[in-house]
Amino acid sequence: MIIPTEHDDTTNARILSVSEDLVEGFQERPFHVISHQSGVPLETVL
Repeated sequence: MIIPTEHDDTTNARILSVSEDLVEGFQERPFHVISHQSGVPLETVL
């Protein structure tokens, strides 16, 4: 399994485009919101 660590990786870019700082209001499950909004599977976001 390869784990991307570069900020220009496509998956990381999708996650960072939504990141917790950009999720509005208090979210009980912010990683679920990031997963949903970025289209990246929750397991990958975590």
